[in-house]
Amino acid sequence: MKRRALLTSLAGGIGALAGCLDESGVGGPGGTDTTTRDTTRRTTTEPTTDDPATTDDRTTTDDDETTTEGSDRFEWDPASEEPFAESAIGDRDSVAFPDNNRPAHVRVWNMADEARDLRLTVADGLTDELDGPGSVTFPADEWYELTLQVPTLYTVTLLDGDETLQTLEFDHGDFDCNSGAHMVGVEADGTTHVTAFSTAVGCPAPEITATSLGAGEGDCASRDTSTATVSFTDDGVDIEGTLVTGDPCYEVSVGDIGYNPKTDELRVTLTTQPGDGSCMNCVGAVPFQASAGLKHDLPAHVVVRHQSNGETTTVAEAMRNADA
Repeated sequence: MKRRALLTSLAGGIGALAGCLDESGVGGPGGTDTTTRDTTRRTTTEPTTDDPATTDDRTTTDDDETTTEGSDRFEWDPASEEPFAESAIGDRDSVAFPDNNRPAHVRVWNMADEARDLRLTVADGLTDELDGPGSVTFPADEWYELTLQVPTLYTVTLLDGDETLQTLEFDHGDFDCNSGAHMVGVEADGTTHVTAFSTAVGCPAPEITATSLGAGEGDCASRDTSTATVSFTDDGVDIEGTLVTGDPCYEVSVGDIGYNPKTDELRVTLTTQPGDGSCMNCVGAVPFQASAGLKHDLPAHVVVRHQSNGETTTVAEAMRNADA
């Protein structure tokens, strides 16, 4: 079962607290202030909860897994309940198991008493190509919402001109069955306050429902390494490739397949062994197609390995939505 971390505090980064939240993701933050200073900027990170009461004790309930901790909260309190503008990155139509991969939200509040221009950029975490709304004119005491639609790696950066005010990192673990938001408040002097909160129900992890494997007729190999490509489908994973073997008559079977919830990784190990009878005297290349059916969710990563003659080599590695 996938579970969101209940409390994380990073100086100058994201403070995350799992608290109660309605489906809209709007709640009333609270929590503990952690402040860091450098020569250019003050950054404040506060774990939060939507419980308006402050307390010195942390309480957890099994039903909603709500957590309350600390006091001296950062209060999200812009003039309006709705954002003055919003934008989205990605297409929800391409998301498999959408109920278990809800969007991630970034909300930026101009806490100053006058309008200001800020920039929001989004890098995909792989190529660092920038996307996002770019320059936005924020009215005084109003907030903007950016929605990340597709589960993958993101780096969201908030800038004042060329000066970085805050950077938020996202990965597949930030997209699950919970509702929440990362919230950034920017004071007139550039001080930033960052909170993250969400519901904290247990989300179902990927479960393997079926596997299949087919192998074609082998031939003499034109290369000395095995290859494979991984495709993520709406309800599983497809793998296609060629295994280099002792001769073209080797047989292919699934040695092991399993999902690791700690790494969000599906690992598929294919084994090859000599076939019966005589065969061509050359190094073989045996084509194969394999698939794994899944329910609840897809893994973030897939690793394909080839096991033969006591040795195991990695043939392919793939990340879900790498090209989102």
